[in-house]
Amino acid sequence: MCVLAIIAAALVVVGVVHAARNDERGVPYHNAVDTAALNAKGIANDERGFLLTGDPTFTSEAQARIGLARTALGAAVHSAATDDEKAAVRAVSHGFETWVTAAEKGFTDYGAGRQAQAVAASVGSNRELRKTYEDSLAQAQALADSSEHAATTSLTRRIHHSLTILLISLAIALAIGLRLRFGLIRSVALPVYRISGDPRWQGHGNRSGPRLNAAASSLRRESTSYAHRPKRRRPSASGPLTLPHRVHTTKSWAWPS
Repeated sequence: MCVLAIIAAALVVVGVVHAARNDERGVPYHNAVDTAALNAKGIANDERGFLLTGDPTFTSEAQARIGLARTALGAAVHSAATDDEKAAVRAVSHGFETWVTAAEKGFTDYGAGRQAQAVAASVGSNRELRKTYEDSLAQAQALADSSEHAATTSLTRRIHHSLTILLISLAIALAIGLRLRFGLIRSVALPVYRISGDPRWQGHGNRSGPRLNAAASSLRRESTSYAHRPKRRRPSASGPLTLPHRVHTTKSWAWPS
């Protein structure tokens, strides 16, 4: 019983750990895509801030966010669990590089004195490139959410399956234990009660009951006759020793002549 319980518990642990590992595989991909999206929004804000104010701080912050977004997209490709996820991230990376290249050209045009051209590109072609990138990013995020939901569902299903195995194993162990208990009672306790003479168990059980009852009755008769037999008197320490009288017969023998 203990062995079955241990095996069932081990199956539960293995199932939960395996499902948790599958769930963890989707977490890095989801986090990487979200990190890339967050940095891309920061780049768009830095672009607008620079074109409005001409403050070079926005360009330096935009360059830092571009590096972070590229790192996140590379991590998303590496952690993608399916071909669809990899294809989606590659599409995001391609659209991101196209848009970032146009945004950097706008920074250069603005610094070179072509402010009107930079602003026109920002609200025109650059905006369309950013929308294309954001559409591919939304698809990648939808795949990430779907993978996370599937992993969570798999974890829940695996836990339920493991708990079902545990309950079935415990029920089997309980049934085996009860069967062994009743078997021991039938093979050991009942014969002992029959021999002891308890009337509640006389003739109870299998076909050997009459034979056991007869044997028990014989044993009781012998024990009773032994207990009531006359006791031999022991000689007194002060009186003479009296030996029981025996009659000896003699027979004469004649030697052959």
